[in-house]
Amino acid sequence: MRRASPRLQEPSPSAASVSALAAPAPWFGLHPAGPTTRTGRAAALSCLGRLCSVVVLAILASSHVHRVWRQYPEWLPTSSRNATASITLDSASIHAHTGLVQESHHPNDGFQRESVSSSVLGDAYDEQGRAGYVADPTALRRERQRFRHARTREASESGATEPSIEDSSIYWHILENFVPFRADQDPLLNSRNHPLRANISSDYVCAFPPGRGLEEEGGYKLLTEKIRLQTVHRRNTTTTPRLLCAVYTYPRMRDLARASALSWGYQCDGFLAFTTETIPSLGFVHLSHAGKESYRNMWQKTRSIWSYIARHYADDYDYFHLGGDDMYVLVPNLRAFWQDEIIPDRMGTGSGAGQDQAIFTGQQVVLREGQRPYVSGGPGYTMNRAALHRLVNEALPECEVDTIASHEDRLVSQCFDRIGIKPWDSRDVPTGSQRYHDCSPHHLYTFRAVTSSGRGRGSFHARAAAYWASQPRLGSMVGTNETTGPRYGLAAAATHSISFHDVHNPLYVARMYALLHPGSCPSATALGRGLAQSHGHRAA
Repeated sequence: MRRASPRLQEPSPSAASVSALAAPAPWFGLHPAGPTTRTGRAAALSCLGRLCSVVVLAILASSHVHRVWRQYPEWLPTSSRNATASITLDSASIHAHTGLVQESHHPNDGFQRESVSSSVLGDAYDEQGRAGYVADPTALRRERQRFRHARTREASESGATEPSIEDSSIYWHILENFVPFRADQDPLLNSRNHPLRANISSDYVCAFPPGRGLEEEGGYKLLTEKIRLQTVHRRNTTTTPRLLCAVYTYPRMRDLARASALSWGYQCDGFLAFTTETIPSLGFVHLSHAGKESYRNMWQKTRSIWSYIARHYADDYDYFHLGGDDMYVLVPNLRAFWQDEIIPDRMGTGSGAGQDQAIFTGQQVVLREGQRPYVSGGPGYTMNRAALHRLVNEALPECEVDTIASHEDRLVSQCFDRIGIKPWDSRDVPTGSQRYHDCSPHHLYTFRAVTSSGRGRGSFHARAAAYWASQPRLGSMVGTNETTGPRYGLAAAATHSISFHDVHNPLYVARMYALLHPGSCPSATALGRGLAQSHGHRAA
């Protein structure tokens, strides 16, 4: 799956020139029986030299194209992305914003796993590089709140009315000006090697009319006509379940992780971003792991993340959500889902499950028809404390300990399966609609399943849609064959959806926030006017 979002393009390498270099070498006039004269031997040597030159050029061309495709994966044809084993789409498709291609390797797809010789899980390091660092997951909420209060004091001293949490100036002021306590980072945390230095001011983000921004028309319709944020009734800090949100990222994408932290991450009770640098005020943690820091090694990074969380925060939080830096979490909806649906079931009022039942949930998909589903990592997945303890104490010590792989979501699901924990059904009960979405809002709205061409697989999203459509309709009478059936357009998403994937840059994150919180864009901007005219203001 690739985004259709507007983005800067660079000229593609000439396919003709690449084909010419990579074409099979001709015989160059050699007789099949081989040369028989001195002239023939000289000709043969000359031809062999030409052949070697062509082979070398082909290798160099292939290497160049591979590097280009890794840097600009959008150039790769969709059919090739789906068909080529070394770059097959995983559940999180392709991280275009990282320049790294996700690789999908299944135990049955012929891929020979690399392995690491150490099963030692990583350690965290503070800003000075000292090991044993224990991050404060509440630092982001606390520092953001302090920054906001400073802003309201400035407004009050200037005679302005103190802005509310929904006031447009507050969000944009924080997004543009919140500076971590790191002298060597600029305010927007854009690294020098990042291709785009995103403009995240309200004047720019809200200047695009409805449906003309990165959300595109389908995303605009889904986010404004269907998706709603729930109001969660927080009882008190001792009885309300506490949520820890975590993302995995790396320094080149620190600006994206920062935008996510300041747009939705702060709404979690705790927030951490696992990377290779520590920035306490944003919740960034330098966490090491076995093997190299590479997307191909996401499994070892994930093992370290869950072990670190279990070691330091299991007793402080009740449930935990983990995903990549390009997911967007609708935190109020995640809270409401957990508090109003999963917890009553655990208490025996729904499914009759016990209080200590391990819960692991997200969007379920299948790699191939007939196989067991796994929980996709693109939109993130959620587990409770009981599941976390069992994952770290029972599964991880024995499950794929030395494996080097990118498909951490399938391996987490596989490890849970080995200890008897199946994914919890996260669909909306009345409609059967999905809550977790491994794609952008626009892709979800416009996607239409196409059957595979004889191989029984199809695209990742086609397989996900087919599996979803075949599931028994929730609430159906026992013994009936009623299924959810295919759902497209507005029906593809639950009203209180929890998360989306492929929100790939800070501008997109800010645009998502503006669409989900209509009062945040100034009324003088194109998006502010459009939202006010079409839907009015609704509570955040």
